[in-house]
Amino acid sequence: MSQRTDRIAGEIQSALGDILSRQAVKDPRVRDAGLLTITRIEVSGDLRHAKVLFTIFGGQAATLEGAEAGLQHASAFLQREVSRRLRLRVVPQLHFSVDRGYEGAARVEAVFRTLEGARKPIAPSDDGESKDGEAGDDVPPSADPGSPGAPSR
Repeated sequence: MSQRTDRIAGEIQSALGDILSRQAVKDPRVRDAGLLTITRIEVSGDLRHAKVLFTIFGGQAATLEGAEAGLQHASAFLQREVSRRLRLRVVPQLHFSVDRGYEGAARVEAVFRTLEGARKPIAPSDDGESKDGEAGDDVPPSADPGSPGAPSR
């Protein structure tokens, strides 16, 4: 994206966040969905179209799809509200889509938490040996400069 499209995308994201936080959209699929977050906006080069990606914190698939339908239904209203705030010659047509990237990240994080809980730390025993049978000392005897088997310089 160019610097101009990036700037306009940021301004649209800010305006939509403000509009949605004030619950200006009366559609219950959007209003009752929960914490709706605009994650990213991709504006086309000719500034005619903007793909608005969103997610809902803790939202189930049915809630996400319902909110997507509600936002798409309210897109003309939202576009008009954005045009009042930004004063652009052409306000991009808004297309709403669920951001699936956060769902994948949440699944990976859950797997890591499961693995972390199942991992058992290996603690050294009192005799200097770790419980898995390896020596507790990280330095091999040949690397110790004072040992007889150490290489001379």
